[in-house]
Amino acid sequence: MDGENYMNKKIIQIMLAILLAFALSGCGKGKVQTGENDKYIELEENKSCCNDLMVEIESYGEYSVIYFYDYSSKSEVYACSQANCTHNVEDYQSGKINCNAIVKGEAKYPFIYNEKLYYICVDTDDSVLWRSNIDGSEKEKVAKLDKPLINIGATFCVYDGKLYIASGVQEEVEYSENSSSCFIVESEVYEISIDSGKIRQLTNMGKKPSVSCDMIQCFEGKVYIKYSFNEKTYNEAGFKDAKSYSDWHTSDDFSMKEDIDRLGKKQNYYVYDLKNNKLDKLDIEFQSTLEEYKGIEDNDCYYIICVKGNKLYYQDPVLANRTIVSYDFNTKEKKEILNAYRIVYKYIDDKIYMVSTYMNENTKDEVIPKADLNISPKYYIYDLNKEELIEQHYGVDGKILYVIDENDEGLLTYEKAFDENYDFIDEHSFYEIQKNSISKK
Repeated sequence: MDGENYMNKKIIQIMLAILLAFALSGCGKGKVQTGENDKYIELEENKSCCNDLMVEIESYGEYSVIYFYDYSSKSEVYACSQANCTHNVEDYQSGKINCNAIVKGEAKYPFIYNEKLYYICVDTDDSVLWRSNIDGSEKEKVAKLDKPLINIGATFCVYDGKLYIASGVQEEVEYSENSSSCFIVESEVYEISIDSGKIRQLTNMGKKPSVSCDMIQCFEGKVYIKYSFNEKTYNEAGFKDAKSYSDWHTSDDFSMKEDIDRLGKKQNYYVYDLKNNKLDKLDIEFQSTLEEYKGIEDNDCYYIICVKGNKLYYQDPVLANRTIVSYDFNTKEKKEILNAYRIVYKYIDDKIYMVSTYMNENTKDEVIPKADLNISPKYYIYDLNKEELIEQHYGVDGKILYVIDENDEGLLTYEKAFDENYDFIDEHSFYEIQKNSISKK
């Protein structure tokens, strides 16, 4: 090995070692403090965030590339320590390089746990959990599910040494007279031991005309599962085929209430108790504030933020009228915490970080109302232990800051130009809020 190649490899190894040190401070190794979040990692389809590190996957056709993004140095490092490696998929395909960061197949849900990198490769028939060193070397299969991960955009999690995911079955259904489309008809939740690879099925929801499981969360020894499904096929609902339904859905005759009634649409939360190995339906007597949804049962269109003790916190995501609410399991009492045109939140260590924006009243009758650019976003922290909403003043003119993580210095946020929609965030545009800028009361 010549001197230049040796130095290049050493530099890459040092950068990976630094990133690994960041990862081990919180992801699966436990932080200095103790708490529920120490053993919890929220997984998005293409990334997970943990302390000063983001693990991310980008797909290029039949291949996927894994890299790390370090918030502190604002730099990308591929999961590969090989000198002079281009990390280029075309070079990999042609045999010019043997990059550890490139994997064949559609890789999803990357995370770091106990000094190892994990991700799931999804095929048409199965899903395989892979493990490797932090630099992508020494890859090995941990577990294999004989069903693919097909819930697009779903949020899964790692909790107390276990991975919780949903996989299922698709069937081809007639879309119109000359075409067909695929629908998810089964979706079950599985627990996978990260160390041993042992798989356990937690649910047995059965086959439905259409079903999705788009969120799995864990709090205080329980798994919270959000299911959405239709009880009737399009034919049973009085439609000739899926295209006839689609045409009606976009017509002036469409109404959400009729849509729910005809297809038997349900949205339910279920809770699996890991201690008692028991699955129950969660009922918080939820009623949406949306006028069209009033009086409709089995329509849990809310999203759980977190659960602590006897209280559950959720968002009622009504368009242009978002509300953060607490629910007391003992008294059945609901308490409104914050209401705004739009609220984006993040739960970290017994606190809910929120940013709220305000609607431009001139656009209130539009299909999607816009934000008022003359009113700056407001920032809040809700302290679960104090049960107190604390307004913050760490905003930046012309920017909106979405909290994504915390470290010893303060909060890490996505930074985005203040515009009307906030429908896209540059994931590599970060702003760090120092601890002394955060109000405690």
